Amino acid sequence: MARCSETSSRPILGRNLGPRNHASGAQPPDHQLASKQAPGIQRSPLRKVREETQRAGDDLSERGFPAITGCMTGGISHDIRNHLCAVFANVELMSQPKRSQTELEELMEDVHLAIRSSIDILDSLLLPSNTGHTHNFQQHSLNQVIAHVVKMVRIHPDARNAELSFADHPILEVCIDSIELGRAVYNLLLNACQAVSAGSAPGKIQIELREDQSSIQIRVTDNGPGVSETIRQIFRKPLPSPNGIRNIGIGLTIAERGAYVHGGFLELEGSMVGKTVFVLHLSKARLRPRFESSAVWQV
Repeated sequence: MARCSETSSRPILGRNLGPRNHASGAQPPDHQLASKQAPGIQRSPLRKVREETQRAGDDLSERGFPAITGCMTGGISHDIRNHLCAVFANVELMSQPKRSQTELEELMEDVHLAIRSSIDILDSLLLPSNTGHTHNFQQHSLNQVIAHVVKMVRIHPDARNAELSFADHPILEVCIDSIELGRAVYNLLLNACQAVSAGSAPGKIQIELREDQSSIQIRVTDNGPGVSETIRQIFRKPLPSPNGIRNIGIGLTIAERGAYVHGGFLELEGSMVGKTVFVLHLSKARLRPRFESSAVWQV
């Protein structure tokens, strides 16, 4: 009987699939609108990747979540494009004159991190063919997984003007699919970064772990302008089924799926100008270390 064993200290994560208000019809930032590019102006590689990522997110949102799960290559492509945004942004910074050797080494480390995450995502494609299962639950420190997500978000260009803080919490050893859960947290954080960039105050985002007898909560709080009334109304209604689909945009849909896979749900606890709180609820019963015939099992 193989134990749900601890794997590499480098979790596999990373994905943002569109701005928070996409479902409400709100326009994405100007730098993401290819249609506003004036004729004859050369686009930078970073701008091109961002525009292609936005178009991919729009297309997937129109087709709904079944299209994401049914067309894995589209989702993987979208994940990698987000990491390419970080790669291109850092390469552009490295090309600027008068960079110190220390700064260049730090930027190169971020490039390597984004590339390694892209490779991990590609490797995850082999899981169904190798095991017949779609999820790989292994024992991890939830604190380390979230800390890694925060690091990944910080190297994305959309997070440069946001202050991210992760509150201390006693170490939580849990059995999770680090790809699925990491993607959920990454989406919430990057969406928050994009939201605070629209506010007048300096952007601040806090990540906090809480727990009670039955669940663990990952709370993401930002001081942005708040979500649309359409999104608030959708979250006031229960899911039509445990694995239902709601028109909340691709990023929040992926976050909701990550919670569902871990026996929980995504909650919009509150949203107003200056404070928005999303909470990923995870079932402790699902997260307990397990003894199974295989460490890889399907939800």
